[in-house]
Amino acid sequence: MLLEEYRKECTIELQFLAEVVQAIESLLAENTGDTAPLKDRAAAASFVFSFYNGIENLLKRTTKYCVVPLPKGEQWHSELALRFADPAGSGFPAIPQLITDDIHTNLLKLRKLRHVIAHGYAMNLDWLQMKPTIEAVPSVYSIFRQNLERFLVSQQP
Repeated sequence: MLLEEYRKECTIELQFLAEVVQAIESLLAENTGDTAPLKDRAAAASFVFSFYNGIENLLKRTTKYCVVPLPKGEQWHSELALRFADPAGSGFPAIPQLITDDIHTNLLKLRKLRHVIAHGYAMNLDWLQMKPTIEAVPSVYSIFRQNLERFLVSQQP
């Protein structure tokens, strides 16, 4: 994958993620208590799903740009994230550390919540349990974006 194509794809994906973050912030502003109506829990679930998928899309694009094979098997989502949290330990030193320590735990929680969302029903989602994870999204986005932009700048021809 060429650098310009990679940059363009990253820019588009980051714009989509920014829209998701704005929607999450709006939803959180409307639901400050310990409960939220079903429609808002369902919306939050959809936004979390989209957010984590967007992060994962950027990790996959970066893997392709770095000419590294995608992981295979049932745990490929975990392995992909781990590569970007610890590139040296992954055996793929060409991969940048996009998942720094300050967001690693929250991304893990988001991936777990996405799994629950994918295999459950919105009416069973507990707002009080999911809210702290959702509240971390804007910070995770900001730090991840900075890490990705730092990598993109380092790729100057």
